[in-house]
Amino acid sequence: MTAGVRAKQWFGDHVAIGVTSVDEEMTGSTYSIRGADITLKATKGSYITIETSETDARQAIDNSISLNGGLDYESLANPSLKTDGSALAVNARVDLADFSDSRGHIGVWFRDQDAGFSSTQFSNRSGDDRVSQGIEAYLAVSEAVDLKFRLEANDYGATRKDDELGLQFDWRVDQNNTIGLQYLSQTDERAGFEAESDVIGLRATRRFTDDLSAFINAQSVVDSTRDATIEDMLGVGVSYRATEKLDLSAEYFSDGDSDGARVGVGYRHRQNSSTYLNYVTEQGGFAREGITLGQRTEVNDRLNVYSEHRFDRSGKSNVQGESYGISYDFTERWTLEGDILFGTTERSGVEQERTAYSATSRYRDEGIQIVNRFEYRIDESNAGQSLDQWVTTNRWNVRYSDDWMVVGKADYSVTEDDNATAEVARFGEFDLGFAYRPVETNRLNALAMVSYIYDLDPLNQNGGMYADEKGIVYSLEGLYALTDRLKVGGKLAHKRSSIRIDRDSGSFIDATTDLRILRARYHMVWKLDALAEYRWLEVDEIGDEKQGGLLGLDLQLSPNLAVGIGYNFTEFNDRLTTLDYDAKGWFLNMSGRF
Repeated sequence: MTAGVRAKQWFGDHVAIGVTSVDEEMTGSTYSIRGADITLKATKGSYITIETSETDARQAIDNSISLNGGLDYESLANPSLKTDGSALAVNARVDLADFSDSRGHIGVWFRDQDAGFSSTQFSNRSGDDRVSQGIEAYLAVSEAVDLKFRLEANDYGATRKDDELGLQFDWRVDQNNTIGLQYLSQTDERAGFEAESDVIGLRATRRFTDDLSAFINAQSVVDSTRDATIEDMLGVGVSYRATEKLDLSAEYFSDGDSDGARVGVGYRHRQNSSTYLNYVTEQGGFAREGITLGQRTEVNDRLNVYSEHRFDRSGKSNVQGESYGISYDFTERWTLEGDILFGTTERSGVEQERTAYSATSRYRDEGIQIVNRFEYRIDESNAGQSLDQWVTTNRWNVRYSDDWMVVGKADYSVTEDDNATAEVARFGEFDLGFAYRPVETNRLNALAMVSYIYDLDPLNQNGGMYADEKGIVYSLEGLYALTDRLKVGGKLAHKRSSIRIDRDSGSFIDATTDLRILRARYHMVWKLDALAEYRWLEVDEIGDEKQGGLLGLDLQLSPNLAVGIGYNFTEFNDRLTTLDYDAKGWFLNMSGRF
């Protein structure tokens, strides 16, 4: 399960504060990131941003690859990772037009990452802290000449260091001809070896007509050490609008030892319909070939259809797939979609075929949103496996009065093997919640939730952890305004969960968990609120009881949204559906109401 939120609030025209929070939990692994940032803006093009964030990632399962959507895995490694760390990023940019008659900008950046910090954009599991800093500049010397400069330095601790200096000159000779010249100097130090290279690159573009243009790229290594891997490179390409409906493109590139080519065709049948075809081939160390053919058509203002075919081949695997889809707006509120997928993947002699059929309904009206999706998948392999999988995902959000809202989710999937007597996998999650906030009094906020989960692990996933797990959680929480400054409330939650080691058989082992929280919130000054909680957590079967306090400070960004920071003195969080016994410490918080 993955949940996250991102919020940003401007205070006037020059200052903004943002927060980010993401939690992801899967069997054997968890990931969380907390971040806060501030933006100081002088003008639209001149500003400074400062961002700090922390991540915590734990993994006790194999790194694996799957060819059938996660039902079977090929183990790649068993890292048993537990990483955490923090990061600081500073970015500044100055628009030259704000302070002079020149066109251009200057930017600087600094990033400091602890070992173990992990995010989608920046990940650092090298075991060493990482520091990156640099400066870049762009200056329009004239209407025809641009200059660009970039200097970057990266320090990866004891493992690696690299520096890069780049200069670029762009000249628009006339309306049909452009020349670009670049100098690039790189230094890379790692494992006691140092690789240096100096490269000059040239790109010339020629527009022959409004429909035809061509370019040539040339790269030459003027100086390098023996350990440098960069090579001379030459490439040529052309783009051509053959007719009002037909576009063609082609490119060839080579470094003397390896070469490749790209070819593309686009055709507009009419204003609302087009077809495209792309082909790429690369030879050498990473040899691959790929073709993609697709078509999209807006039949009328209600009906849309598409199809796409893909073929890829490399030294490690071969992929072939085709998909077809249709979307129809029955009314302004109701849309139906249908998709069909046929795919084949071949890796290490194992060929996996998948056929999938799906149907989606989307309904939206004032006060109500409903999405339903149903999918049937068939997976077959030449290793003798034959799987059938049924999947449905459903979401609804209903506001049936000014005071009440209902939200819900229902996901269910079951996978069966034609060659086995037992189910391969089964998963279900059902959530239903009621939120109450009377508009006339505006003093009470309450939320009641019930959640049920059943999870039968796939037979061959993660080494065969054969286990069933089921659980249900009831929760009720609320906050009441005693005065204009003081609000009091709390939370009650009860969880009944069971697990059995014998897969799909045997007796369940019960566990009963109760959570109680007393909560008070006090408005201090301006938009600042103080938060205080005291929590009790009990697990009946083992007689375990934990308790402790929590303190926080919130900033009210709007009447319905607040962000804050605090410290949890207990080891547990307040969510029994994802109970965590490593929650002690600082935290970022976001709260909202409807």
